[in-house]
Amino acid sequence: MMLEDLGIPELSYDILESRNRIGGRVYTHHFGDERKSYYDVGAMRFPKVKIPPLARTFELFSRCGADVVPYTYDNSECPKLYNGLRVPSDNSHEKNKDPFLFGISQGGIVPDEVVSQSPDAVLQRAFEPFIARLAKDFSTGFEYLMKFDHLTTREYLAQEILSPLTPLVQEARLQLNLTALTLLNGSASGLYDKAFSEAVLDAMEFHYPTATGSPPKWYRVAGGTSQVVQRIAAGLSCQPLLEHRVTSVVYETAQCDYPMFVQVDGEDQPRRYSTVFSTVPLPCLRRMHLGPGTLSSQQRAAIQSVHYDDSTKIAIRFRTAWWRTICSIYGGQATTDLPIRTCVYPSDDSTVLLCSYTWGQDAHQMGSLLNHGFKSAQRHLEQLILDNLALLHQDHPDKSIGPAYGYARMRQLLDEEFEEIHGHHWGGDPDSSGAFAYFGPGQFRTFYPGLVEPAANGRMFLVGEACSFHHGWIAGALESSYRAISQYLSLPQCSSKADAVYLDKAQQTLRSKKVYLQRSRL
Repeated sequence: MMLEDLGIPELSYDILESRNRIGGRVYTHHFGDERKSYYDVGAMRFPKVKIPPLARTFELFSRCGADVVPYTYDNSECPKLYNGLRVPSDNSHEKNKDPFLFGISQGGIVPDEVVSQSPDAVLQRAFEPFIARLAKDFSTGFEYLMKFDHLTTREYLAQEILSPLTPLVQEARLQLNLTALTLLNGSASGLYDKAFSEAVLDAMEFHYPTATGSPPKWYRVAGGTSQVVQRIAAGLSCQPLLEHRVTSVVYETAQCDYPMFVQVDGEDQPRRYSTVFSTVPLPCLRRMHLGPGTLSSQQRAAIQSVHYDDSTKIAIRFRTAWWRTICSIYGGQATTDLPIRTCVYPSDDSTVLLCSYTWGQDAHQMGSLLNHGFKSAQRHLEQLILDNLALLHQDHPDKSIGPAYGYARMRQLLDEEFEEIHGHHWGGDPDSSGAFAYFGPGQFRTFYPGLVEPAANGRMFLVGEACSFHHGWIAGALESSYRAISQYLSLPQCSSKADAVYLDKAQQTLRSKKVYLQRSRL
């Protein structure tokens, strides 16, 4: 769409898609033909903030005519369950600073002086100074953040946040404390062992400072985010070629006009192009044959080394929206240390519940049950999800008789309401091999500069959320596309053909990003 907007005369292109569908990690699954019987397996919710890359997402939605509607991110009615203890939604627990008994005095592993604060407050103290710098000036804020890129989140919190609060507690115990913080913050097991810089950038997406001080408003795409991709494709002059898996990309230096040789599985001869934009997730790109000179040594090291996080989503279509009629829950998400970890409630009257949304180690464990070749695993998955849901919601009162449902009655109700289950493990998906980039310590400083440099002597560009500052977001994919188009426009064979008006407009839009990319290499 960007290329067609440039008005380049005689522009021709192919979109080679390995799957039998378009969209990649934008994927909406439908249960049957009912309009609201769906859930977004991939990208599903979007904060509306002023930072340009995130704002561009809504510009894209508007451009393709997608129907964007409010999304309820937080809801005090949503349950929290840890250590087998549930926090009531009437806020009566607020006088108890340790409702889940994580403190040492309660037999837990967290010093009482730490557990008396909310985990969000501890993390906010760590992230807020960096987010404020990024919000004021992203370029200088990012350069400052890179001074801490070598640290894991665990190391930074232990050194800078928890240690001053607990001078008499051993370092080993501090490390254990962060496990509890991870749980209570609704994060993923093991995620604090990744880069602190990544954690800050991720936190900024969810807690971007607003003028009023209130949280940003969230939105979703009515009908599922796949609507966006389908509308974009419908407006293109050249439709994507499905089930065209690329097996090799070779840069032939002796060829002047069409030096990029791209082999598609099952085709006798390679296709020849002047330029290649690779939006392939980096783990999948690594499996292709990439001829000598196609990628730099730094780029090869990056696609081998940069860390991708895992994610698993599991949804159930029920007969009715029982969480609304019985529990009075409309939108928001429940958090727990049970295997399902996060349960996301629909912001409309849909009867499809995202029962489990997990990342990291939790996602790997849940994803192991999604091997549909084993009936025992499928049965285990269904029973586990229903069991966790019953435990999470058993304390809601029965409006007809007063007392709480209890586990047995809640479980029976869920069995009666159950219709169909669907799940997806992004780490086990051969066309993604991970959910999204989530760099390890030092990987921004070491590998990111190479990822955003043109490859194959300016004939190939790496595009996608991993090649941006905003991993795991459509905004990151957009940002990387703007950067790649900007670099492409500098090629002599392109700049001599593109309409001057479009070129000037594109360069004005992209100029700030080009300056930032140059500065970020320092």
